[in-house]
Amino acid sequence: GTSIWLKPKSDTTFTMTATFANGCTMDDTFNLYLFPSANLSPPVISCASIINDSTIQLIWTPAKDSARFSYYKISSKLASSSKYTYTDIVYGHSSYSFTYYHIKNTALEPVTFAIESFDDCGNSGKKSDTLQTIVLKDSMLNDKTVRLYWNNSVSKGSFISQYYIESNKGSGFHVVDSV
Repeated sequence: GTSIWLKPKSDTTFTMTATFANGCTMDDTFNLYLFPSANLSPPVISCASIINDSTIQLIWTPAKDSARFSYYKISSKLASSSKYTYTDIVYGHSSYSFTYYHIKNTALEPVTFAIESFDDCGNSGKKSDTLQTIVLKDSMLNDKTVRLYWNNSVSKGSFISQYYIESNKGSGFHVVDSV
């Protein structure tokens, strides 16, 4: 069949007339109503936790509630990459976390996440700020001293300015130092 792309800037009524080889015509009219983008606010990523060598859990605060909200699109990139890739979609308001199982090794390279909100017409809102995982490494200096190394993590487009070192000696984690 034949098709044509139409891009009206406002609500429009279209009438199409088809003329057959024998001279007969057929008309059809339809109305096209345009809905503006819902202009959704971005969610706020609050935590990217490394669960084990191949699993990261992402937790966020939802975007401001909108009747037109439909789903979140999660994107990620490895520190060695300059490009975000589609990771998954989380539908509806029932969940504000996502567990990413498809990473090769969380201890090798930091992963940065971003989330977009989409409305019921598939229009995206603003992207969230990004949050990057922290890869922690250690080296034993002697039997009582360990040196810790980690990547400079990025949140909200800036490097994180303070880190807390916690230790668990059997009664839960407690801050032992800050940098």
